[in-house]
Amino acid sequence: MALSCRAPASAPQPYILTHCCTLQNTGDYAEAPARLSMAMPEGAKVHCVFGGADVSDKRRLSWSVDTIPRGARRTVCATFAPDGAGRIQFRSTASSALVGEQVQMVETLVTASPEALLEVVGPVQAVKSGEEVAHLIRVRNLGAEALSQLQLRIRLGEGLVHVAATGPSPVAAAEGGMTATLPVLNAGEQAEWRVVSRVQRPGEIRVEAELVTEQFFCPVQKAQTFAAQ
Repeated sequence: MALSCRAPASAPQPYILTHCCTLQNTGDYAEAPARLSMAMPEGAKVHCVFGGADVSDKRRLSWSVDTIPRGARRTVCATFAPDGAGRIQFRSTASSALVGEQVQMVETLVTASPEALLEVVGPVQAVKSGEEVAHLIRVRNLGAEALSQLQLRIRLGEGLVHVAATGPSPVAAAEGGMTATLPVLNAGEQAEWRVVSRVQRPGEIRVEAELVTEQFFCPVQKAQTFAAQ
């Protein structure tokens, strides 16, 4: 049984770090059940967990890995949100009755950045009922690797009626809002959708955006609230 783990060598903050570990049966026979755990790193908080992890222990995430056939592998992942700039160390452990314990350490250098992965930009001053208002939904790839299979969902709050939308890919109507997809966003690139809606009533109105990619297997969410008169 061989344990290998990976995380980005560097990433800007704010960003979501994905840490994955793989157990592979490198022997000649099926491997006995194993236990894989990730210690909670200092300087980052868990964002999302993949693979049926046990999250009851606040000090670590744990997975029970069933018997692994010869040559097969099992991968588990978790995403973390850094608290700020600095070095984030990930320590993972795998243990089984036949092989004993293996430990893997990987590290990510987090640098400060004023930009965000997902941003919703809207009016900062009150808007009158009957007027049209524009929101920019901006996605930036701040990492060193491409993001793939981007799925963007936009929700207009009560009091808004959709008028038009433009961007690098079509925006389609969906239940409760709109969706747009993008096959890839390369490192350092930015994509922006412009959504125009009409204000129907006074009050506090909220526009929400949700982003999912192959790299971030649970949604990243942002919102913007403005006043209508």
